[in-house]
Amino acid sequence: MRAGASTSLAEAAESLTPRVFRAVVYTLEFIERRRTTLDYAFKQALQRVELGGEEVRASYVLARHALLGIGASKYLLQLHNLEKAPLRRRAAFYAALPLVLQAPEGLGRVASARGGLLTNRMLGILRKVSEDSLERTAEGLRAHEALSLKYSIPPLLAHRLVGLLGEKEAVKVARSLYRRFVWIRAATPGRSDELEQYLRARGLKARRDPEVDYLFELDVPEDEPLPEIPPSLGVYQDKASVLVAEVLAEKVEEEGFVVDAAAAPCLKTQLLAALRGGAMILAIDISSRRLASCREF
Repeated sequence: MRAGASTSLAEAAESLTPRVFRAVVYTLEFIERRRTTLDYAFKQALQRVELGGEEVRASYVLARHALLGIGASKYLLQLHNLEKAPLRRRAAFYAALPLVLQAPEGLGRVASARGGLLTNRMLGILRKVSEDSLERTAEGLRAHEALSLKYSIPPLLAHRLVGLLGEKEAVKVARSLYRRFVWIRAATPGRSDELEQYLRARGLKARRDPEVDYLFELDVPEDEPLPEIPPSLGVYQDKASVLVAEVLAEKVEEEGFVVDAAAAPCLKTQLLAALRGGAMILAIDISSRRLASCREF
């Protein structure tokens, strides 16, 4: 649930076709199944659905807005005992809800484009939902439950935020999460100048971080996919994750031993190896499938 209608979503809805809807569903399904990023999942979806130029942008915008509103989607599915429906069906519901709530003639567009992905029962739920009805629902929930519904924060995290900060401050934190921050670091710290030159040559606005010399904040429009960067030159990684590796590198001796107990997709592991090449690093993760991505490094 986001206040007001989104211009970008409304524009993307005008390009909604069965192919676009399917690409959005595949993206959301991949995220839920693999616990990966929007941009990575979107690339996987595009390998399965052939789209034209405007369809690609529309699919990305719709997938992003579906993620921003996924808290309300999951709440409604749980309310109607559909939280264990097949994942692809749930992903179709995630994709449809923001269109129904915020796009002109959204329900009709969804009904026309859904193909066999969205069930008639789910479409019936969407016919009865509105921004006002969700607001009224949130008013009757406990503070952390309302926070999770309105701002798409995982229930456990919402509970902790409210418990630690109080309701008002937790809402401020939740609202701040809607802003998109894009960080990219040099694949190896010594190539930071080369990365900066590459970014500027591509016309990308990049600000070198004052605390981490090889890290840059990119100014990328919220509803556009991340620019492709050669992996040998730059790696997308948030600043908090980079700082973890930085702190560890300061603590670990040159030939020390480190266990990365939640390694996948091994960005911190790779950076720590670059910072402390002589250290032995054991990378483990609960997901063997996600851990396989570490072999790319």
